[in-house]
Amino acid sequence: MPSHSTQPARSWLRRGVLALAVCALGASAVLGQRLWATRPLVAGRLGVRGVDAEIELLRDESGVPHIYAQTEQDGYFGLGFVHAQDRVFQIELQQRMASGRLAELLGEQALPSDRLFRTLGLVEHARESWAALDDATRAAANAYAAGFNAALDAGANAPELIGLQSAPTRMQAIDCLVNFKLVAWQLSGNMLRELENHLLGRKFSFEEIARLSPVAPGEEEHAWPSRAYAGASTDTSWLDEVARSMLQVAPADTGTGSNAWVVDSAHSQTGKPLLANDPHLGLSAPAVWYLAHLHAPQLNVIGASLPGTPGVWLGRNDHVAWGITNTGSDTQDLYMERLDSADPQRVLTPDGPRAMTERREQIRVRGAQTVEHVVRTTRHGPVVSDAQSAHAGYVLALAWTGLRGEDRSLQFAIKAAHAGDASQLLTAAADVRSPQQNLLYADDRGAVGLHAIGTLPLRAADNEVLGRLPIPGWDALYDWQGELAFDALPAQLAGAHGRVQNANDRITTSEYPHWVTSEWELPFRADRIAELLDAKPQHSLDDFARIQLDVLNPLAKQLLPELLAQLGAAASEHPEIVELLRRWDYSMGTERPEALVFQAWLSELGERMYPRAFYELRPTADPRVLLAMLRGEGDMARYCGPELQRDCARHGAESFRETIARLRARYGTELADWRWGAHHRAWFGHALLSGVPGLERLVDLKLAREGSAETINLSVGSYDADRGEYITSIGPSLRTLYDLAEPERSRFLVTPGQSGNPLSSRYRDLGERWSRGEYVPMITERAVLVQKPHDTLILSPDSLGAGGNEP
Repeated sequence: MPSHSTQPARSWLRRGVLALAVCALGASAVLGQRLWATRPLVAGRLGVRGVDAEIELLRDESGVPHIYAQTEQDGYFGLGFVHAQDRVFQIELQQRMASGRLAELLGEQALPSDRLFRTLGLVEHARESWAALDDATRAAANAYAAGFNAALDAGANAPELIGLQSAPTRMQAIDCLVNFKLVAWQLSGNMLRELENHLLGRKFSFEEIARLSPVAPGEEEHAWPSRAYAGASTDTSWLDEVARSMLQVAPADTGTGSNAWVVDSAHSQTGKPLLANDPHLGLSAPAVWYLAHLHAPQLNVIGASLPGTPGVWLGRNDHVAWGITNTGSDTQDLYMERLDSADPQRVLTPDGPRAMTERREQIRVRGAQTVEHVVRTTRHGPVVSDAQSAHAGYVLALAWTGLRGEDRSLQFAIKAAHAGDASQLLTAAADVRSPQQNLLYADDRGAVGLHAIGTLPLRAADNEVLGRLPIPGWDALYDWQGELAFDALPAQLAGAHGRVQNANDRITTSEYPHWVTSEWELPFRADRIAELLDAKPQHSLDDFARIQLDVLNPLAKQLLPELLAQLGAAASEHPEIVELLRRWDYSMGTERPEALVFQAWLSELGERMYPRAFYELRPTADPRVLLAMLRGEGDMARYCGPELQRDCARHGAESFRETIARLRARYGTELADWRWGAHHRAWFGHALLSGVPGLERLVDLKLAREGSAETINLSVGSYDADRGEYITSIGPSLRTLYDLAEPERSRFLVTPGQSGNPLSSRYRDLGERWSRGEYVPMITERAVLVQKPHDTLILSPDSLGAGGNEP
């Protein structure tokens, strides 16, 4: 899933609102009873308006709500109700971010985000698309919003909002589409890579960028453009400031992804397909996903919902299961628009000057005056450079599939719930416009496969830029030539292997005629998944769980022997450590000191060997480049840093010495103290209050973490020098395992908990289970659920009163 975290922009929020947050929580401490009352009502009976009959909200022992309703609309009413109970502050931030209203709540520090989202105009595009939705989806959204508002009427609130002296915003049905457009935006990040490439191009030739950041194996090496910048202007320095500003407001991809695989009936011990999926997103408290089950006549669906929208987006019904991974496709282009010298409100086009459309937005700012923001739009899309600063002569506009045409993406979750087989699921998937993802599916008739979903733009055959750099907006060569039909999107069936898997690696062959992306992930995870699937003729769900939790590092297996061979005299200086590494099985387990040594060594190599200007902007060392440098292949030694250009191989030994010295300084001399899990932790941070002294233990959760960026059980992060530990910020946000022979044997888990309220017992109760690799049963049968610990809240159309609370 994912190229960007779906949590609100925590990196910049934290900078600007810490003082406000501390004051807010300090003030709210006096309001103890009011804060305590924000815990959700989970037992008893509650009269609500807008339902046809009683709705049973049965929360199981893991806090998963099972919504039993007499009509489908009441089911979505119930989902809106529990989302408001458990995730009201998360949804509040999402809606404010998507509509450009964060500054109303958080003050001037939120203005850069508000300007950007007012410019994108997600609300305006949602209004244009609302009428295109089918009746069932509009009904579901209306019911969902009614349920959300009913929970607010019943007192649903959040400690954070009380501290900020603000009330939750009531929801309109159209907000469901706006909220999903925000998710689509956060999972569509190619424009950021274009900005990175522009900045790299100021210091490196395009050939050098390609050599230091090569394409994935098997992908055609497309020549970098010679025409784009020459056709634009002799000077593109005006883009530098815009690029840096935009990369700060919307940081570039830091390694999100997903795993999914499916085996057919012949390769399953149950006689019907098995499917596994674990989307990798930013780890946050609360999680991106919310587990839920909806049951009504002709409806029985369970899985992961997205707070703020109706439906189950990843999950199963009684006949079909589905999961997703991020395609990484290029669905965005940045256009350098040249202003007409006679009228700066017009831009040059192939047909002559054309006026930009304009609208004026009033952004209310907490504690300050309202700010007017002018949004201009060209034929390609909104002028995103206006959200940063003005530049004489040029503006930068964004073309994105999510801002074009009617958007029926919201229909997928509603239709998928009713899919009777894979064919009907794919029919539902054809409605998705953005984001583009890989849908992996299985049904109880034996069908399995992968199909890319979401709109993909068509670029001209002689467009040599291919989405890698900002392009001239006045040249027709770079205009999109339409969109690829759903049936023409990449797809795969099981074939002779009886399986399909994806870990964000390439999904096309050299024969595929259309441009998709230049940013496929290296196939470390994908190859390891294939290796483990091929190791047995048939698999069980337990086998799938073991694969999902696998922490063997294929990169270490490939790179470490060569590094050790180049140590020379440095090997004799630390014989115990070298011998430990030689005998290592490449497991990134929490107890392994080898994992810590290798990760630290790899980081040291990247910092030493890559050109500083390149590594600072794109701090990911490609192992193929490192090996080429160490081996002295071609002229790669010229990139090995200024001090050791002529003897690149020396970096292996020098970096090893430096790594051991640093580890000893940080963690002592005893290898027993160098355990990976002791110094590598998953950090589930609160969107607003993460890291605030005195509040961190209340709102954040940190867990010992295994794995790395290359393991199936993915763990992506960075070293925090202030804390002296490696912090994982990206990992499996959800784990699911589906058995199409007996769907009730399916399993799932979200972390750290179902609730977004730090005072709730459900805020972090699933964290340790996630860390241990456990799952929650994906049960829909009420007769089974009531035999286990549970809480039941009845929503009644009458007013019989309320009672009960969270245990």
